[in-house]
Amino acid sequence: SSLTFEPRPSSVSLQIDEGAFQNCKGIRSLVLPDTRTAIGSNAFDFCTALQSVRLGNGTENIDVKAFNACNLKFIDVPTSVVSIGEDALYRSYGATIYFHTAEPPAMNARICSTDAVIYVPAPAVDTYKALSSLSQNKVLPYALTGLSLDKTSLTLGTGATDTLCATIAPEQFAGLNVRYTSSNEDVVSVDHAGVLVGKK
Repeated sequence: SSLTFEPRPSSVSLQIDEGAFQNCKGIRSLVLPDTRTAIGSNAFDFCTALQSVRLGNGTENIDVKAFNACNLKFIDVPTSVVSIGEDALYRSYGATIYFHTAEPPAMNARICSTDAVIYVPAPAVDTYKALSSLSQNKVLPYALTGLSLDKTSLTLGTGATDTLCATIAPEQFAGLNVRYTSSNEDVVSVDHAGVLVGKK
């Protein structure tokens, strides 16, 4: 099943407490809102069916073993993250982890399994390689060559819906989260999954 935390005002923060969903075997995907969020230690520890996580743009702290022993394939770390605790992403074997900032978040101990591959902005490769927390991991530069949508124009009536689908190139970066926004929420809204709703 999917666990989705509904969007909330930017002034409201979200705290997922220590061990809140520990050992929940039924959670397959997780969506967090784009508001200030802290994920407590062991929050999703041993959620072994959890394969997909969308961390919201407001996620700031991922505590010790927050996602330990999950089955995550792709982890897209938002630029808002300031700290990642020890073993926070450990035992998601063969995972691909994306960072987008030249200055890494605070990571004072191992965060992931040694076979996880880390992608970072090209100018920051040496900075990430120098971290003891990633010393056993392969750290590579990423460079996107394309982003396309399946629709270039669309007409929606009031209350009508449709869904955008984005394709990222090259293929190994397909796990990156695409963040959809509307330039005018009074006319059309769009959510994290690209679902459009006509307003007028």
